[in-house]
Amino acid sequence: AVDYVVTHRPRTKRVVVVGLGQIGERVVRSLRRTRITPVLCNRSPGVKWVGDAPIEPLDRLPALLADADAAILCTAATTPVVTDAHLTAQGGPTTLLVDLGIPAQADPAIKPTLAELADLETIQQAASRRQLASWADVSHVRHRVRRAVAEFENFCQERHLTLLLRRTQE
Repeated sequence: AVDYVVTHRPRTKRVVVVGLGQIGERVVRSLRRTRITPVLCNRSPGVKWVGDAPIEPLDRLPALLADADAAILCTAATTPVVTDAHLTAQGGPTTLLVDLGIPAQADPAIKPTLAELADLETIQQAASRRQLASWADVSHVRHRVRRAVAEFENFCQERHLTLLLRRTQE
């Protein structure tokens, strides 16, 4: 999702992350690595895993979207959390909505004049095209493997799984 935002909106500065479960947490970390400012939004604003950034309640979503370049939707809602009513025509580029939800977190009927919608299938197709185009560049593959290993190590360290990793390696 973050790669999609960076590729399709290279000048992005602020991205609203809606939903702060495990997927939302990974999205926020990935955004911070790209130096994009994540704006956090959750239906339960009392979540404390982030610590250094305020968490906005879901009812502030229209205002947050109006001030952002894009949004990544990763809630577990059973109905869309973003509809036309949440978006305002800005006269400039439309808001990019990257929807990671199953079922959809953005209403598929959102007007294209209000937002550009990218669902899981769109993201996967774009990633496949980029991967094919860059397959000849082995350094790209090495970089992605190193990054994935680093993410896995961080995941394990945060959950105190390093002993398990050592034993697995032995």
